Amino acid sequence: MHRRSDVKITYDKWGNDYDGYIVEEKKFAEEAAYYRDIFDRYGVKRIHDAACGTGRHTTYFAEWGYDVEGSDLSEGMLVKARERAKKKGLDIEFIQASFQELQERVQQKADGLLCAGLGIAHLTDEDDLREGLENIAGIMNPGGVVIFENRRLGDLVNEDSKSSFGPLQVFDKDGEQALNFRVLYHNGDHTVTYNVVSFDQTEPGDWDYNVRSFSLWSGITAKLQELLPQVGFDEVKVVEGVEFLKEHGTTDLTIAIKGHDG
Repeated sequence: MHRRSDVKITYDKWGNDYDGYIVEEKKFAEEAAYYRDIFDRYGVKRIHDAACGTGRHTTYFAEWGYDVEGSDLSEGMLVKARERAKKKGLDIEFIQASFQELQERVQQKADGLLCAGLGIAHLTDEDDLREGLENIAGIMNPGGVVIFENRRLGDLVNEDSKSSFGPLQVFDKDGEQALNFRVLYHNGDHTVTYNVVSFDQTEPGDWDYNVRSFSLWSGITAKLQELLPQVGFDEVKVVEGVEFLKEHGTTDLTIAIKGHDG
């Protein structure tokens, strides 16, 4: 099991390269527009983007006129998020905080919260997950809506080998070529180990490589449906089989409403 400190170290080191690993800006634009439609249906004005990474969704929301802030466990990711916002002329507050630290570090409650990508799935221990969800509930206004994107990692893993190899991605990094691909392995319990293998060309014919690894809760949707009502959410529903880009697999969205008495 990868603990919080291990995940933080991994993403701090990954910050400079992360946007090269997920390069499809169209994906983020489509996702942000999809989430915007949900938030508008619930009259959301202030959004907290939890596990915001390099701030791609966060900046879209700010450009659309929402009052928005972002948080992430990794300061390395937030450095890139602040750079992104500055380039776009946006004044966004980004807070370094794990899910379990949100109530301590977030000063103003939100009426909409997004946790996209694989954010909440990094909490592979049930006690940690419950504490994280309690903190999310604690920074939400009554009647506020939260959206969790939960990738179906199990669908990406070969049933026989318990593993899978993701597509090779080639991108430019500081004028040199870089390569990425993922290797997933199902651990035989509720977790999948997610490995990102990166190759950086230092000069023609010469490459450096590294592997970044972390554990994720595969199929976390069912556990969210169980725990969210216990921490103050009155209404929980799942939108199944959402697909933004085929190569990234299918996503389930868990949407929950904070109770007025929670």
